[in-house]
Amino acid sequence: MNSDRTINLKKPRQISLKLLLVVPFVLQIVGVVSLVGYLSYQSGQKAVENISGSLMNEVGNRIHENLRNYFRKPTEVIQNNANAIKLDIIPWQDFSSLEEYFRQQLQTFDGIGSLGIINEQKELLILQKNDDNSQTISIRDQSTNFFFNSYLTDNQGNRLKLIRSSNKFDTHKYPPKSPWYEKVKRANRLVWIINVERIKTDTSPFVALNFIPFYDRNNVFQGIVGSSVSLTQLGDFLKSLKIGKTGQAFIIDREGLLIDSSTSETPWTPRLSLNNTKQNLDNKLTKLERLNVLNSNNLVFKKIATYLKKYFTDFRQIQNSQNLSLVIDNKKYFIQVSPFQDQVDLDWLTVVIIPESDFMAEIQANTQWTIVLCSFTLVIAMGIGVVTAHRITKPIQKLSQASQTLAQQEWQKSALKPDFLGFQDITELATLSDSFNQMATDLQTSFETLEHRVEERTAELVLANHQLELLANLDGLTQIANRRRFDDYLALEWQRHQREQNPLALILIDIDYFKRYNDSYGHQGGDIV
Repeated sequence: MNSDRTINLKKPRQISLKLLLVVPFVLQIVGVVSLVGYLSYQSGQKAVENISGSLMNEVGNRIHENLRNYFRKPTEVIQNNANAIKLDIIPWQDFSSLEEYFRQQLQTFDGIGSLGIINEQKELLILQKNDDNSQTISIRDQSTNFFFNSYLTDNQGNRLKLIRSSNKFDTHKYPPKSPWYEKVKRANRLVWIINVERIKTDTSPFVALNFIPFYDRNNVFQGIVGSSVSLTQLGDFLKSLKIGKTGQAFIIDREGLLIDSSTSETPWTPRLSLNNTKQNLDNKLTKLERLNVLNSNNLVFKKIATYLKKYFTDFRQIQNSQNLSLVIDNKKYFIQVSPFQDQVDLDWLTVVIIPESDFMAEIQANTQWTIVLCSFTLVIAMGIGVVTAHRITKPIQKLSQASQTLAQQEWQKSALKPDFLGFQDITELATLSDSFNQMATDLQTSFETLEHRVEERTAELVLANHQLELLANLDGLTQIANRRRFDDYLALEWQRHQREQNPLALILIDIDYFKRYNDSYGHQGGDIV
């Protein structure tokens, strides 16, 4: 069924061969270069994490080893003193001899800040080393009428002046809220205590005290001996550590109270407390509150501690070394938090912090070089792709033009020259060129042969048509126009005479009695007539 409506067929969108060759090639190169750049950057990031992890492990191990060494010596000294008292090697009841013994120990062991003894009779003797090579002796016995007196002495033990005196100091009940003496006596073991309350003249106000009970030869409890080490020296050690370029470290206990750090921030907050009585107005004590790391003035410490407490719920939950990372003010920090547990009461956390920027300068420089090299590679690859596409598409374009020329039967213009651009260098295109030229030659020969045959057939058809026309209009026997020719000619003349309004005359000529003749003499006889 034919339709009068015109059907519009959309011509499919066409893409040039050069674009089809170049675009996927460029996209592949861009993808490969981007992937290589991304993997290079990720590799750099991984390398930074590995290096920072190794560095934090090394620094953390050094801190832990230093802490063990730092607290080992005072522990050994007071244990030896307790053993010597039990064996009557030390005259512990003679404070004059004991004072000289403690003085020699202080001079022998640099790391120990003080040595002391407290007995059941509430007698007390403490020798403390000062930074200027002088010493402070605190004593309470019969020689002071059981006043607690502190004297400044030279390095020979000569007392220079009295710097403190109190008749209300109870050695067994200090400090009032948690007396050390009773605590050690009940524990019956070595006890470490962090002390942050020192006399205002003390140059080392933050110390770690360790106490151990001692017994006489009959294994009867007689009191405690102790020593102290300055925790400010830990800060000096932490400051001396090279933690990357700008790395930091701090130590806290399980309560989050700061032990010390690699910065200049002090791990305490001072408060000045005055005695209520006028008589003791000169006995000013510097009250020190230990600083909680969550209240640190160091923003990095504060935020990392807050993150750790939130991440682990509580500092006591950190039982294994952990490597973490945190972004603070758009800067990434690598963090290692490790438990330090030595002896009984020393249960702390060491935190090592390294900014990613300490390592990223070189990584970023390498990344920039990678970007430059990748961009250079991309440009070269694109150029090669364009040239290659041109080398491929140019001959194909010429081949297309030759095909169009061939379709227009311009045989001379359609032939491809053997040295044409690209054909002589590319095997496939050279083969295609030869095949195309052979096809064009064969097609030209075939077309010429076909034209010659068409001309012959046309002449034959013209002759045949002429003969057919004669056969259609003439009688074969008489060669006179037949009835069909008569009808056609009569209709034509009739129309012409109608247009011209002329009369028309028709004359008929026939043979009388021809049928009788034909029946008598046969058709051949009739044909002859």
